[in-house]
Amino acid sequence: IQKLKELEKIKKPQELLEFMSDNLSYGFIKRNDGKILKNPRDKEWQDSWLNEYFLQKPEELLNNKFGVCWDYVELERRWFESLGYEV
Repeated sequence: IQKLKELEKIKKPQELLEFMSDNLSYGFIKRNDGKILKNPRDKEWQDSWLNEYFLQKPEELLNNKFGVCWDYVELERRWFESLGYEV
């Protein structure tokens, strides 16, 4: 919830990009054991992706700090909609 409040302070798309760049890293959290996988080239990532990946809610992404492009887009969608943009 605290991180969602930080998003409310952001008023420009460039600021959102900077916030995401400073606070998020690429990777995904395995559904079954919560392990964070950071490298898509790793065998464990490749073996786990189809069965272990789940789309995170924006607040989960902000809390976990790791996500993939689909997770990032959901965060961006939330931000743009909160400012009245049509997505």
